[in-house]
Amino acid sequence: MDRPRRRGRGWLKFALGVAAALGVAALVCRATIGWVYPIGSGSMEPALMTGEAVFLRYGSKVKERFDIVAFKDLGGGASIKRVFGLPGEPFMINLSGDIRFNRKYIPEAPGRPEPTPIFDSQLQGMDEHWRHGGTAFDPWTREPADEAGGSEVWTLDGSVVKFGSDLGLMRFHDRVTNGHLTPSGKYVRGPSPVHDVIVEFDVKVLSTGGSLRVLLSEQNDLFELNVSMYEVESEYRALVQRIVPSRFSDTTPGGLNMVRGGLGMERAAIPIGEWVRMRFSNIDNRISFQIGETKFQTDYRANTPRRNQVKGVQVPFSAGERVKFGGFGLAAQFRNVRVLRDFHVVPRGRFGVGTAITLGADEFFVLGDNSENSRDSRERGPISLERLIGTAQAVVLPLDDFRRL
Repeated sequence: MDRPRRRGRGWLKFALGVAAALGVAALVCRATIGWVYPIGSGSMEPALMTGEAVFLRYGSKVKERFDIVAFKDLGGGASIKRVFGLPGEPFMINLSGDIRFNRKYIPEAPGRPEPTPIFDSQLQGMDEHWRHGGTAFDPWTREPADEAGGSEVWTLDGSVVKFGSDLGLMRFHDRVTNGHLTPSGKYVRGPSPVHDVIVEFDVKVLSTGGSLRVLLSEQNDLFELNVSMYEVESEYRALVQRIVPSRFSDTTPGGLNMVRGGLGMERAAIPIGEWVRMRFSNIDNRISFQIGETKFQTDYRANTPRRNQVKGVQVPFSAGERVKFGGFGLAAQFRNVRVLRDFHVVPRGRFGVGTAITLGADEFFVLGDNSENSRDSRERGPISLERLIGTAQAVVLPLDDFRRL
C-alpha cells in the first residue's frame, strides 16, 4: 500500500514541477519575447475582431508598411493599429478618404487591407439588391443555384436588347458605404460613402452578336468595360472608356451631354459555353480588369468633380447606381456576383487630414482598419518609435480562428 502512495506523490510532484516550469517560462516569455494581447474594440475590424487575441512580439522595429503594431497611449494604456505612414514621409488623407504619401496613393503591396465585400450572391438574393429590366419587359430570368456555382444563376437574353441600352444591365441599387458583409450574409451599413468600388462575377456567353458591359461610377465619371463579341473566335476586343459630362454641372441641361474617352484596349479570351471569371475595379484612380487570364490596368489623374453641399463644406460626392453589368445583342449567364469596396479612411481629425503632415525621423502614422470607430493618428497625432510595444504576429484565440498576420 505504501508503494502506490509514494508513486502517486511522485507524479504529483512531477506535475507541480512541470506547471511551475511552464509558469516560469510564461513569465520569461511575457517579459522578454511577447505575449497574448486581447482585442477589446472594433477599431481593427474586419482584420481583428472584438473578442479575439493576437500574439504580440516585443520590439520597436517596424519592418514594413501595413504592419499591425501595439503602442503605449499617452494615458498609460495600450492600443493596436496598422502602420500607414513611415518616418520622414509627407502623409495626407484627402476628402475622398484616400491616403497619399509622397504625392502617391498607397501601393498594392502585401499587407495592404483587402477590399471589403458588401454584396455576395452566395449569401444574398440578387433581387433584394439589384434592379433589372424595365416596366414593360425584362430580358433577365433567374435559375436556381447550381451545384458547381453555389449561387443563383441569372440569364440575359440580349438578342432583344438594343445597342447600348441599359435594359440589358443588372443595376446595383445599394449605397456603397464603409460597411461590411457578415459571414451570415447580413450587410452592416456604414454611415460614410466610399468612392472606390469593385465588381466580380462568373460569366458564360451562350451566343455572340453583341457586347458584354460592366460599368462603375465615381463622382461625375462613368467607367465602362465593353467586350465586343461579334465573331466566333477565341479572343475578343475589351475596351475601357471613361464617360464624363461635357460640362461639370448637375443642374444645367449641358450636364447631360456626355463625352467618351478611351483608356485602353486588350484582347481577351472568352470561350463560348464555358464559365469565365471577370473583375472590374476602380481603386485609387487605377482602372483594372481581369477576364480569365487576361489582365489590364491604367491610371488616371483625378476624378471629374461632382460636389454636394454638406454642412456648408464642399466634399467629393458619388451617388446613384454605382455598379452595372450585362450586355446587349448576345445571350449570357451570370453567377457568383460580388461587390466590394476599397479600404476607406474617414477624413476626420486635425493631423494629416486635407493638409499633408511630414512625419519626423522616428514617427509613424497609424490608423484603425475600421476608421469610423477608431481613434488614431488622425486625432492623436503620429506616434514615436519609443512608444511602440511590438508587432502583432498572429491571431491565436479562439483557436479555431488562428491565422497569421
